[in-house]
Amino acid sequence: MPEPMQLQLESGSTILGPSDEEIARVLPLEKFAIISDGPDSSNYLQFVNSARKGLQLEYRSGSEDSHFSATNAGITIEQIILAFQKYACGDASWRSDFTWQNWEVIEIRGEKTAVPPEWGARLRNPKS
Repeated sequence: MPEPMQLQLESGSTILGPSDEEIARVLPLEKFAIISDGPDSSNYLQFVNSARKGLQLEYRSGSEDSHFSATNAGITIEQIILAFQKYACGDASWRSDFTWQNWEVIEIRGEKTAVPPEWGARLRNPKS
């Protein structure tokens, strides 16, 4: 039997098997949250509310080279809540609700790491 979805919140709380109502109630109160199919999973959906960039949404589906960021302008908390609710119940249509950009995989100190494309360019050419 698969593990229940796990919602980890910036505040330190973890909700196992979150309901739609729980997701809608807690996400607006958080600056960061990640929902995954287990504590050590490399499959997840996460959001961050950045003072500089606003709401950002990302997902990873397995390996480092399968990490993506939503590129839609003006993502709302309502859109993020709906994406988390769909993810929690296994409805993959959340992917088609956004436009996604694949992260770049670079090597840092011998470790492969996924970074946003603009970071990859800066890390490869630090003087430019």
